[in-house]
Amino acid sequence: MKLSLARHRRPTAPRARHRGGPMARTRRLAGRRVLLILSHGSGAALLLVLLVCLANGVVNLRADIQTDEGELAYLEARYAAHLAEWNRISARETIVPRAREELGLVLPEEPGPVLVLRREETSSSPSVLARVLDSVGGGGSHVPAVAAQERRP
Repeated sequence: MKLSLARHRRPTAPRARHRGGPMARTRRLAGRRVLLILSHGSGAALLLVLLVCLANGVVNLRADIQTDEGELAYLEARYAAHLAEWNRISARETIVPRAREELGLVLPEEPGPVLVLRREETSSSPSVLARVLDSVGGGGSHVPAVAAQERRP
């Protein structure tokens, strides 16, 4: 049987182990705990600041998007109004009367028949157009003759 003297021994000074009193602790343990609390606290504060900055950035961007959408709708409406005005001004019904009033131009109602004479080709083979006209009635050779007869008084 082993005797343990620690159980029966009564220390003369119960706090002799802690020389600085009941609140004294080693510096190493106290420094770690304070450092740990400070680092976690500053990290949490930093995360909170970053979240607030991110939330403010999102709110600002949403406000910018709404502003841009409003400006886009305004510009599209303005473009449509300018396009309608351009179409109205550039229409023939607007240009012809304005040219008559401001410039004094006269526009014939309907042009008469327009006759275009073409020179005879010097090559020996007839052109495709001449061959087509000859095959459908010979209109190519009769046009200059008819035109020459109309010029006579």
